Amino acid sequence: LRRRDGFDIITGRLDDLDLAQPAVTGIFDSEFSNTNSWTLAFVGSKLKYDNTTWQTVTGSGQITSGQNNQWVCIMALDNAVCTNNTDVPIAVNSAPFHSKFTFDGLTNTITKAKAVVWFKNYLIWGNTTEGGTARPTRFRWSNVGTLTTYTNADFNDIASLSGDEIVAFQELYGDLYIFMRKSIWKATLVGGNDVFVFSKVIENLGAIAKNSVRLISFPDNRQGIGFLDENKKILLFNGSVIEDIGFIIQPSLNKLDASRLEFAVAVFDGADYFIALSTDGSSKHDVVYDYQVQIGEWSKHDQIDANAFARVKESSGRIKTYFGNFDSFVYWMDKDDFLNDVDGAI
Repeated sequence: LRRRDGFDIITGRLDDLDLAQPAVTGIFDSEFSNTNSWTLAFVGSKLKYDNTTWQTVTGSGQITSGQNNQWVCIMALDNAVCTNNTDVPIAVNSAPFHSKFTFDGLTNTITKAKAVVWFKNYLIWGNTTEGGTARPTRFRWSNVGTLTTYTNADFNDIASLSGDEIVAFQELYGDLYIFMRKSIWKATLVGGNDVFVFSKVIENLGAIAKNSVRLISFPDNRQGIGFLDENKKILLFNGSVIEDIGFIIQPSLNKLDASRLEFAVAVFDGADYFIALSTDGSSKHDVVYDYQVQIGEWSKHDQIDANAFARVKESSGRIKTYFGNFDSFVYWMDKDDFLNDVDGAI
């Protein structure tokens, strides 16, 4: 047994003078072809970036404050593409400057989206609102090799009458998997008139929290996708079957607040899958469960009130796990320092 290494603060509170200690709703490590690299943090109605001191990214995109307006970001064509399922998606360039996304060619433009991924040279959006109409099962893709040019007909409404919705995307072994609330689908790029074909892989099980869906690597070179479902189970999908990796701690998971399951956040640091959750009656995440993949065992942490996680490569080249709390602070977990110094696992 060894005492937990704890965590260190990255900076002081990022709320500025005009914000009232808002939650950190997203952290993303962006790297650009001109060698610029910015750690981005969504704090209230602002986007901050680490430039020795933390500064505000200016721009035209709307960022709505609120702890549940959690952002997801990906890199695509030298832009950080970000969406929070509340505002029009934004693009952040290397300056950095953020701008509201444009969807040239669409009659009914996308005003919000829950999921986004860059796959096989296509920018793909999931669970969109287009022209004021919610399309919860819509899989919408860009023209090949572009971010902002689209064709009206380039979409698929996956099981549109099923009452399901797209929650997240995750690539595994070169395939793109679509995590819905009640099912998991695979999208295969075939080209031609069809472009993508879709097949259901798992029925009656899916993900409830977009930020719980994370790729996990095991010591024997296997990979899988960890996620939280609506039954308070932590599951692992390997591309064909699902394993209940959280069964041993299910009595504890049963005490989670059901209304906040969809806001769970997770990260995989190369050795552990961390997931932050809210216990019954809590208005914020007050517990973190840690799945140690080498031995298949769980630990529980408190005092890590994480509303956002990210893996961040610092200027020294060291990769650390950052988390943002509900009071505009960003921290890094000392566990990474231990692993770097002792066995080079990170």
